Amino acid sequence: MAQHAILRTALPLGERLQRDSYTLHSISNCMAGAYLSAWEAAMDEDPIWELERRFWLEGICVYEAHLHKDARMIFPGMGILDRSAILDSLRDAPRWDHVDMCNRQLADAGNVVFLAYVAVARRGDSHPYKAFCGSTYIRKNPGALMIAHQQTLMD
Repeated sequence: MAQHAILRTALPLGERLQRDSYTLHSISNCMAGAYLSAWEAAMDEDPIWELERRFWLEGICVYEAHLHKDARMIFPGMGILDRSAILDSLRDAPRWDHVDMCNRQLADAGNVVFLAYVAVARRGDSHPYKAFCGSTYIRKNPGALMIAHQQTLMD
C-alpha cells in the first residue's frame, strides 16, 4: 500500500494529468511544478476538491444544495455577498467552461476545511480569468457545505 502511494505521487505531472483528464497547456497557465507532491496527491482524494470544481462549472443547483444558509462570498468588483445575493447573481450569469485549480492547499480541522488555490478559468474564447481563491467548508454527513469563498484577482 505505501509503495503504491509513493509510486503514484512520483509520477510526472504530465502522466498524472492525462490520467485525471487535464491538459499540460492548462496547467502551464497555473505555473504548476513538474511533479505532484505526496501531500498534493493525497488532497486529490478529498471529495471537497470536486465540490469546489462543481461550484465553478455547474449551475445554481450546486449552490442551492451546497451553500450554507449563512454563507458569504467576496468577489472583485462585487464586494461581500450573502447567500441570497450570491444566488441572485447566478441566475443569469454564464458558468465557466473550464477551471484549473493549481498550487492547491488544504487545511483540515475535522468538520471545517479550508481550500486555498490559484484558479485559471475560461469561458469560450475569452482571456483566462486568474485569481487567488479561498473557500471554507463545513463537513456534513454526507458531503459538505460552503460557508465562505473569496477571490483576489492576479495581476
